[in-house]
Amino acid sequence: MRSRAQSGFTLVELMVVLAIMGVASAAVVMSIPGDEEGARADAEQFGARLIAVRDRALFSGRETAALVDTDGYRFEERIGGQWVPIRDAPLDAERWDRNIAVDIGGEGAARIRFDAVGLAEPAAIALTGGTRRLAVNVSAAGNVTIDAGN
Repeated sequence: MRSRAQSGFTLVELMVVLAIMGVASAAVVMSIPGDEEGARADAEQFGARLIAVRDRALFSGRETAALVDTDGYRFEERIGGQWVPIRDAPLDAERWDRNIAVDIGGEGAARIRFDAVGLAEPAAIALTGGTRRLAVNVSAAGNVTIDAGN
């Protein structure tokens, strides 16, 4: 039987508890997405939305466009000679993640246009998060690709 002076935790018990807390906290930190993953997610979402707005041009027979700047992007379509914002939920205006740097090729803003047959004005939008740089490219044929750089 232990006396009152000997009651408490042993060094081994304390070390085991600290090891468990260390592993648990490392798992939490590793599950938090970094800037690199934010850039990938933004690039993939932007690319998918560009494909959707290109398909909208094909199916509606109307010219569509993505307006892109360093804050975010939005979509428009040409109706009766005027550019009208697209108000459908999947194509709502979107802001870039705040930790993402956006390069529009030296311009403050860009308009990526798709005509009624899906052809586009070639464009490249670069997103940088942390050490990862991704380029969302639109070819003249209207194809959208995401290229991973360093």
